[in-house]
Amino acid sequence: GLGVVLYEMASGNAPFTGETPTDMVIAIVERDQPPISRHVEGTPAELERIVRKALRKDRNERYQIVKELAIDLRSLRRELELNSLLERSVAPGTGTGANTLGADAARAVDTNELKAARTMVHQPVRSNRNWIALAAVVLFIAAAAAFGFYKLRTQSETGPIPFERVEVTKLTTSGNASMVAMSPDGKYVSYITSEGGKQSLWLRQVVSSSTAQLIPPREGQYLGLVFSPDSNFVYFGHAVSDRNDSAQIYRIPVLGIGAVATRMDRANGVASLSHDNKRLAFIRYDVPSQTDQLMLANADMSGAQVIATRKWPERFGWSILTKPEWSTDDRSLLLPAIKTESESSNNIAVNYSLAIFERDLASGAERTIPLNAQRFDELGHVALLPDGSGVIMPAKAYGASYVQIWQLGRDGSLRSITNDLSDYRELSLKADGSAFVTVQRQTLSRIWTLGKGDSKPAPITPGTSRYYDLCAAPDGKIVYASDATGIADIYETGAAGGEQRQLTSDSRRNYGPVVSRDNRYVAFHSNRAGLFQIWRAERDGSSPKQLTFGKTESTWPTFSSDGKWIVYQHYEPGEPFGLWKVPVDGGTPEKITEGVAIRATISPDGNLIAFWYNDQKQDSRWLLKVIRFEGGATYKTFEVAPTVGVDWDSPLRWTPDGKFLTYVDHRGGIDNIWGQPIEGGAAKPLTNFDDSLIFSFDWTKDGSLVASRGVIMSDVVLIQDATK
Repeated sequence: GLGVVLYEMASGNAPFTGETPTDMVIAIVERDQPPISRHVEGTPAELERIVRKALRKDRNERYQIVKELAIDLRSLRRELELNSLLERSVAPGTGTGANTLGADAARAVDTNELKAARTMVHQPVRSNRNWIALAAVVLFIAAAAAFGFYKLRTQSETGPIPFERVEVTKLTTSGNASMVAMSPDGKYVSYITSEGGKQSLWLRQVVSSSTAQLIPPREGQYLGLVFSPDSNFVYFGHAVSDRNDSAQIYRIPVLGIGAVATRMDRANGVASLSHDNKRLAFIRYDVPSQTDQLMLANADMSGAQVIATRKWPERFGWSILTKPEWSTDDRSLLLPAIKTESESSNNIAVNYSLAIFERDLASGAERTIPLNAQRFDELGHVALLPDGSGVIMPAKAYGASYVQIWQLGRDGSLRSITNDLSDYRELSLKADGSAFVTVQRQTLSRIWTLGKGDSKPAPITPGTSRYYDLCAAPDGKIVYASDATGIADIYETGAAGGEQRQLTSDSRRNYGPVVSRDNRYVAFHSNRAGLFQIWRAERDGSSPKQLTFGKTESTWPTFSSDGKWIVYQHYEPGEPFGLWKVPVDGGTPEKITEGVAIRATISPDGNLIAFWYNDQKQDSRWLLKVIRFEGGATYKTFEVAPTVGVDWDSPLRWTPDGKFLTYVDHRGGIDNIWGQPIEGGAAKPLTNFDDSLIFSFDWTKDGSLVASRGVIMSDVVLIQDATK
């Protein structure tokens, strides 16, 4: 089995030996294999655990499916990669830390190569790089085993399937790509990179690997990329600030290095040219009436007319990346059709219903072909395959932890093209449907502590993971959420590391833990009952009790100082997120704010509630707002720097003495904690990190900082259909 192969590859020895066949059988049945470390010095402990599980005597205690083994091996590889990174850099905060991982040159990988991976030269001592290579090879073997079964099962039933066998090429290795688009002819790829808090626009010629910077680094944020139908222009959305309604659409020539981008009408999406070059089709987004309009015009944009509409929440896609597809005879137009709806009767937060819309241009007849009913928590750009046979998109399946690339066919079929511990963001399809580009993103983090007066943070968790939503509990433990295994659960660890304990299990997705000030309860939001709702459990995670039962989600709880209330954020249909409170033992919730209010935090003395606030008016920005706990009267309002990015998961914390409100500032492209004096005055930096991102943080009672810090590696990946 794979366990024997893995042991032999790692150690260079067979796990079971004997002088005679009988001795060999006795060894297999009765004896445990020697630890790999007996043969190879420095064997990772996690690898030892994986091998032991794969070789357990009781088959029910082994890995039941290859995917389980693959998940553990991917986690091991990521841990080794981060350890390798740390070995090549000094501890963060000393001035020379690196924030990207090294990467080999881009290389196409044909799935058939997986079957060729069989042996590895044994070395008595291995470095992290050697162990990483070993994990990669075994992953290839595991994937080959799973792929072989899938291929035999599906190909005999349906014939070749698009993207059933793929070639993958990494087009960037900088780790800082954020958006990508492929030209319809497949010759060029355009992408965005981020460095030092600024973003730049790049163009790469796929065949020659040559790159050129179309727009140098600048402030602001890109909002999307797409090529023109003739591949001669790149369209992009850009906002100069985070103020409402600041986004604009621009166009720049593919060979326009140094050219000035031309502003476009942001109401119109990208046009699609008919095969006879006589007509254009595009989507017009009528925001005031919340309507998508399918438009048909002459090639010179004259004679534009509306031929179909969708009233939100039914959409023809939902971004400038969406464009209609022409049938081969130019008689019909096809579009992905998306409907977003809450299903309160089934206690489901959101269901994205996907279909293919067809419009016959001669008769005016319309029809909608529903696709597979799979539910998704997140949905990215939906691209229609050029032959109209289905759609392809990045999406997070309902209850999953990672965004993968999915393909839905008009025959009702559903399959995941990718299936690993990465997130895939963005997707741009070649015109003939034979390839697409996407951004592969991996989050690597660990928990660090920084004591008062310390100059350097110290790591307290080994290797890599995905640590979120830190809470410094009154008993000195650090409580956090992690979905590194593919399942989101809540854990705790000692302040010096070790003593890890899992507080939730086998209960869907759990996030946002917070411990009451008397250390009696832990509250969190969980979708174990369908929607994300507020739950409260005993401090050890036992006796969970649901506190909110709304028809829409409730998230991010925090305890009042007296332990009687839990304040959380919630929205009602037609209203923005606001703050509510519910008794800690359950009862009727009460709304306590108006406008957009997220990520509440209560002052140490219990008198004040602080949160991120936006009044939703044109040209408005996020503010820090503080109100009185009793009565809700406004106490203070503070502006924050444009480098403070406010999102649904942006943490906000009081210092233990109640003198500062603290948050993450991304100034200079590096995350640091800044503090806003509650009595007024300018905000000031409280940390001096010189690398890495901060995903979450909290303050202990003695004023020490605990933070989840790490990197997000985002690179452009080309995935080609090897069946064509």
